[in-house]
Amino acid sequence: MNRNSWSKAGLWRLLPFLVASCNPGPPRPLDVVPNSFDENGYSKNPLWADQVAKGPGAVADAISCGPTGSAQDDPVNWTTGPHSCTHYPVTTNRGAVCGPHVNWFAVAYEGTITWQDHSGDDDDYNVELHRPDNALYTQDRTTGLLSEFDSDETIDHFETGWWQAFHAAVDQGNAAAAALIRDKPAIAIGLLGLDCAGHDAGHNTCGAELHPVYILAINIEPSDTRHDRWVFFARNRADEGYCSDAEEKLLPLSNTNDAIHEYRVLLGHGSARGAQVVSREVRIYGDGNSKPVGAEFEASFVPGKGMILTFRLPNPDTVDDNDDWVIEGEIVIDWVKAP
Repeated sequence: MNRNSWSKAGLWRLLPFLVASCNPGPPRPLDVVPNSFDENGYSKNPLWADQVAKGPGAVADAISCGPTGSAQDDPVNWTTGPHSCTHYPVTTNRGAVCGPHVNWFAVAYEGTITWQDHSGDDDDYNVELHRPDNALYTQDRTTGLLSEFDSDETIDHFETGWWQAFHAAVDQGNAAAAALIRDKPAIAIGLLGLDCAGHDAGHNTCGAELHPVYILAINIEPSDTRHDRWVFFARNRADEGYCSDAEEKLLPLSNTNDAIHEYRVLLGHGSARGAQVVSREVRIYGDGNSKPVGAEFEASFVPGKGMILTFRLPNPDTVDDNDDWVIEGEIVIDWVKAP
């Protein structure tokens, strides 16, 4: 059963538990161990089983585990045979001259963010996400979780002020881009996988990443007392860069046949007894045009949780293959503290 079938059955949220319970014997190193779930039901801040086995703060070994060379292209080799690394039925996606990406499923990730670089090969923006528990880190990158999104599908279409300033900063250079987001709180929803492109050069250099990043929110003016300023984008279909040949879709965990799919991001502030949206600038890009959002975006305060952002996007199975739909913008929130 593939990812779409699990989603349509409403079981994707439970899949890691089902995989663990239906397979006798110890977990495999790259089984995904759930921790909690986000507002959509996606696993939030999970760990690799290898990390759980090694103890707090460990990173997973995705280099010695798994098939090598061209055998990495066949998903079956990751779950059966002498080099099986996971019980999960992964899929693979590779380009004409490099790859593959070995993909699990969409996860949510909360931490802090730093800038990495702008890839000249595929125009991807590369950032790194960090958590004190090192969730999903692998040996090839022990400093954070690499996360990537294609600028051709996202920021090249953005017309809101902060994103245009960030676009200009990236074009100016890495130092300018890094200064705008360094160590800011961030929330991402992306496709969890391994980038194994190195095997085309004779290396087994698989490393974990979120690629593509479907939804990203960054608190660029965080405050523990009153005022937060979040910038964000959300889409539900994207490529995996130069070393891929197919787009990957973000499906909700229910109502996948609906014309409109909803996704939610919680901007947590459990101690607040209220919140006021001071300002917002949000636009939607689609059909080659950018316009202010209407019903496609909503921000609502939930007591005991915080502000929930709801994004409504066309079902990715019903739009043209070359049409990017993405909601982007920012929201400024004043929190009402409990007495």
